[in-house]
Amino acid sequence: MDVIAYRDHLLDVCKRDPKTVDTKITLLSAVFGAAIGDGKLPANPAARIRIPKSKTKRKRLPFETRELQMIFNSPIYTEGLRMKGGKGEAAVWLPLLSLFSGNREEELGQLRVWDVCCQNDIWYLNILETDEDNEADTKLKNSSSWRKLPLHPKVIEAGFLRYVERLKEAGYVRLFPELTPDKYDIFTSSWSKWFHRYLRNRIKITSRLKVFHSTSHNFRDACREAGLDEEIADKLMGHKGSSDAAGRGYGKGFSLEKLKEAMDKITYPGLEIPIIETEQEG
Repeated sequence: MDVIAYRDHLLDVCKRDPKTVDTKITLLSAVFGAAIGDGKLPANPAARIRIPKSKTKRKRLPFETRELQMIFNSPIYTEGLRMKGGKGEAAVWLPLLSLFSGNREEELGQLRVWDVCCQNDIWYLNILETDEDNEADTKLKNSSSWRKLPLHPKVIEAGFLRYVERLKEAGYVRLFPELTPDKYDIFTSSWSKWFHRYLRNRIKITSRLKVFHSTSHNFRDACREAGLDEEIADKLMGHKGSSDAAGRGYGKGFSLEKLKEAMDKITYPGLEIPIIETEQEG
């Protein structure tokens, strides 16, 4: 049952492709097989675990501007409402940060207070490099695994740095202290479920093609509208880009200043982002 739960978590929570899950279960089965050979186990619990066949994924859709405004006009932003499942300020900042960076919720949810940095008057996040097919990579701690993501001016204007300063004064380690890892060491698994309930039930955005990850689609479209080069858009979003692109693996990459210049070009015409001031339980 533990192996089945692991399979379901990879498929339903981590959204891994069935082929990736099949590889992971096969490797796990090999480990248990070795244990049987050493007399440590009587049977292989990962043997004959059924993995559903890959299906053509329905493409997620970006939010319309009016839907984004519905999100940012909701009580979490305008009335300081904080719901238990929203995990405090994570409910406020994860959607906003993703809209202005294109990053996944786990990349943002696992951040620590000191991952918010300033260099040459440029505020940025230290984002851990991840492999979309290997959630274990999110736990690498070597310095080469990090990339610098400039904060968008709208995020700063909304009060993000004030929020970070309050956390520092209170002695917190995590940027979103109420997010705690599950047994698979994933910080945002339960939060993600809450957000989609909030999206459907409170905000009344009911399309199943519009989810948290839709903000990444919005950001990519905003990159296109801003005329950003694909390579720099990939860097902002933490995507590897095409392996066929000549020269992608050469050099040190973009400077923080260049990334900041690109980030500042991102706009969402007609969208108003509120200033985040108050909070209350609800």
